[in-house]
Amino acid sequence: MSSARALFLSCATISALLACTPASTPTDAAIGVDSPAPLDAGAADVGADAGGCADLTGAYAFTGSCSTAGFSPIALVCVDSQALTCGAEVEYASFPPEAVMGTIAGSSLSFVGCTMNVGGSSATLHCAMSGGGTCNGSGSRVSFPGATHYCCQPGPTASGCAASERCTIVSDDASNTNPLTACVPTGSLTEGTACTRTGGRVGADDCGAGLFCANTRQPTATMRICQRLCEREADCMTGETCIWLGSTPPAGVCTGRCTIGGTDCPTGNTCRSVGTLGVGSPAVRMAYGTYCQQAGAAVLGGACTAPTDCGPNLTCPLAGDSATLANTCRPTCDTAHPCAGAAACIAFTGAPNPSGLGFCGT
Repeated sequence: MSSARALFLSCATISALLACTPASTPTDAAIGVDSPAPLDAGAADVGADAGGCADLTGAYAFTGSCSTAGFSPIALVCVDSQALTCGAEVEYASFPPEAVMGTIAGSSLSFVGCTMNVGGSSATLHCAMSGGGTCNGSGSRVSFPGATHYCCQPGPTASGCAASERCTIVSDDASNTNPLTACVPTGSLTEGTACTRTGGRVGADDCGAGLFCANTRQPTATMRICQRLCEREADCMTGETCIWLGSTPPAGVCTGRCTIGGTDCPTGNTCRSVGTLGVGSPAVRMAYGTYCQQAGAAVLGGACTAPTDCGPNLTCPLAGDSATLANTCRPTCDTAHPCAGAAACIAFTGAPNPSGLGFCGT
């Protein structure tokens, strides 16, 4: 499942208490991202310490339901409580990604109207929605083969990992539904080298330190190379930007920008909108930019579920983008490249969009 904004989750506006609908989660077609291992505290190491609060450091994945139609519980919560006394740094899957402080009492974590209760490897999540109603989810700690720590900081610093490890993007399960970061053994492949994923699972590859196995600017969605990880545009080379791969915490790969409707993408690709990280001065956490993504076969007006279904210079709006044009291939546009005839460029919302990137409609 992919977002109409390629790597952005597609709920138009999400408060700190809401999560996207299931159809908003990025997948391999958009991200170029296409198990059990010991977790940070360990399943049996969740008891409260002498201060009355547990070390809940780790990642937790949830499924469930909300009392308001069209919403689902927060799908992924990252917790770092190692250096805090009964407090925690919390990042959770949303659009844009959110980072907040939480409070731990015993084995319960409270943050922005939500309460997460942890027991062994299982967890529950209850959130009060800002407009009224509730969301309830149940789940467990994330487990990925070989991972020793979750929710690390990728990019050049790779903080939180041992010297023999790399911080990269992995998936919470074999379906690749919820990308997150984790410390895994460093591989041997160098930047630009062809790579594959064991069992098709995101993160199960042999790329070296600071690299991720992605299909950005590749001729097909199944061709991948080791690409440079980033947290912000400053991590990339001149002329490149850092595109968000939907992970929690936010992480991406460095890739070149492109021109809407232009000819500067490689064979098999077309220029589309994308979520970029750490752009501008001062840098914003998330903004719209452009990148080259695989072009599909669907023509203008054809049915689609992801941008990669659509042909050159076309994208795929979802329900959060347009009630009437959702899931139909529409021309891409921005302020410098307007729509033909009487059509208007409907700009994507929810994050800074200085170029007015969007799709053509009426």
